[in-house]
Formats: sequence, structure tokens, C-alpha cells
Amino acid sequence: MPSARAGEPAPAPVAPAVPREEHPLGSYVLRVNGSDRPVTGAWIGESLLYVLRERLGLAGAKDGCSQGECGACNVLVDGRLVASCLVPAATTAGSEVRTVEGLGENGEPSDVQRALTKCGAVQCGFCVPGMAMTVHDLLQRNPAPGELETRQALCGNLCRCSGYRGVLEAVREVVAERGSAAARQSGAQDESAEAEPRIPHQAGPGAGGIHPSAHEGYADPSAQEPYGEDGQAPGGYGEDAQAPYADGTEDPYGDGTQVPYGGAPQDPYGDVSAHLDAYGDPVHRTYDGGPSGRGAYGEENGGGTA
Repeated sequence: MPSARAGEPAPAPVAPAVPREEHPLGSYVLRVNGSDRPVTGAWIGESLLYVLRERLGLAGAKDGCSQGECGACNVLVDGRLVASCLVPAATTAGSEVRTVEGLGENGEPSDVQRALTKCGAVQCGFCVPGMAMTVHDLLQRNPAPGELETRQALCGNLCRCSGYRGVLEAVREVVAERGSAAARQSGAQDESAEAEPRIPHQAGPGAGGIHPSAHEGYADPSAQEPYGEDGQAPGGYGEDAQAPYADGTEDPYGDGTQVPYGGAPQDPYGDVSAHLDAYGDPVHRTYDGGPSGRGAYGEENGGGTA
């Protein structure tokens, strides 16, 4: 500190600099799916996606890219479709946030969710919550969108499993269902109306190689069941799931020698040679010490061909 000159008053002492908070915290209340959800002690820069999943336990919206490119985290904020990974949660305090968990009513999936399932749009399921929010938003803006408008609305939702044919079919399904319901309510339903003609080689809703039984486990694509990283176990990072015979034994070579399951070499790439012995014969496998009755390729147990 420079010394004061003769006859000049001494400079006032400078207060030490206050250390700046690196991650300022804040508390606010979010209104999510019609309920007030308090958020306390949260970094003000946390995204809406992070707060929904990690602080409020609503894991329907998925973290697919964290860059607003994939649409897996889509939610509605004051009726507007947004990528929740790009929106600071603190800025939505006082707004109405709606997630895929809030689409249905009374614990039942919405007509959009049911149609996505019926029309075969659900495979791995990761993109479906965001897809459902996009379709819901589209139908709120236009009750009867054309195919081009539907495709334009879906251009921000990436899917690498089922593709978009099932989603387009689901939109048509919902439009037709709502139209029929409105006609029945007004008493003006035309009983003589014929179904839309379909080109013979076109598959119907839910087709495309999808067996009807495939839908039995996906009757409600509302993200109520945990998906992959969504599952959490107390005191850990996740919960392991094992096959029903993971703790049993197997007879990997068909000679009666039982070893703990998993001891035999497995081929992660589906190479058929991993299921053949040194002579090229099929390897017979049984589990828990009981004979399976058939070999790996369906032939009767009893050894490979000579």
C-alpha cells in the first residue's frame, strides 16, 4: 500500500475481497403435472432435465444428448414444447411444467401413449417419452395434422430402433379415435362410413414383423417402469438383474459334468462357432442339472453327429 505524502490524509483501508461463490445455490418451487414441487439447495445452473430426474424423481424424460438434438427429454413448459436439457430449471419457477408422467389421467395412459404402443412405435423405449410429448403437442396445435406436418413435427426426435412409420400411424390412429368419439358425442356418427382403403401390400397398424405378443409387456409407455439407468438401489449406483438360472449350474458340454452357470465361454458377437465343439458338432446345454431334451439347434439330446 503506498504511503501517504506529508500533509495528506492516510488512505482508507481496503476491505478484503469477498470470495465469490463458485456454484451459487437457490431454492424455488416448480409446478409439475399440476403439483407444486419444492426444490431446495440447488445450483441455479442445473437444467430442468437434471432437476426432474435427480431431484424430483421423474425419470420419464431421458438424457440422450444434453445438447437439445435428440428430443428424448422433451417436456411442455406453459404449453410450449422444449428440450429440458437446455432450460435452466430456476427459470421455470412459476411456470406449468408437464412431463410424460402427466399425460395420462387417473393412472391410465393417454390415447397418444396407447396408440404408440398399438402401432409398433415402441421398441427399446428410450425415445418414446419425448416422442409422446411431441405428438401430444402436435395434436394440441392441430387436431388433424397431415402427414407432412407430422413429419416436420418429428424432425427433432431421433429414433434408431422402430423408425417413424409407427409414429405416423399412431397420429392417424389418435385423430381417427378422437374424431369417432366426437361424432358419437354429438350423435352424428355415420354408421355407413367405410374404412379408409388400404393398398393390399401395405401392412396394417402394428405390423411390420412385430408379433402381437410383443405389445403385452408395453401396454403403458408412460415411463412408470424404470429404464436402464433410471433404476436406483439404496446405497448403490444401480441394481443388478440376473437370469433366473444365474445362480444354478449347467452342463455346458453334454457329458453330465455340472459347473456353475457362466463358466462356459460365451460369444458376445453371436458367432455360431462358439456353440460348436472342437469337431464342429453342436454343443448340448442343460441348466440346473436337468436334461433339456434337445440340443442347441433343436435336435434330440445325445451328442453330435459322428
